[in-house]
Amino acid sequence: MYGYNFPNYQQYQQYQQPTQDERIWVQNETSAEAYLVAPNGFVRLWDSSKPVFYEKRADANGRPLPLEAYEYSKRALNKPIDIEGIDSYYKEALEGLTRRIEALEKEAHNESNGNTDTVSTVQETVSRRSTARGTKADS
Repeated sequence: MYGYNFPNYQQYQQYQQPTQDERIWVQNETSAEAYLVAPNGFVRLWDSSKPVFYEKRADANGRPLPLEAYEYSKRALNKPIDIEGIDSYYKEALEGLTRRIEALEKEAHNESNGNTDTVSTVQETVSRRSTARGTKADS
């Protein structure tokens, strides 16, 4: 290559340095309250003796706002969802619908005077009620 010497570059494997822990650790709540915060500032302080972290803020004049404390805890991954409350909601809704259907069937049976075709009578009753509601809503 016409007089150009390309030196053999050794390829250096780059090692990532461990990242520094940028959290601010305090010994207790009293230490967190004593921590100074810049005006309009915010800082999260981690308690070194308990599973708690604190959030401290200061207003525009630098006066500290009340310290907020939060507990953290380990939670299980893939924890099953508690569906007891959801089940009771749907159970109540289903029971309500069942009562409405029974009332419609009873009404349809009373109107049919012995007609054995209860399903079609119920459908007619529901249709009649829907139409009546629709006309009331339209007017």
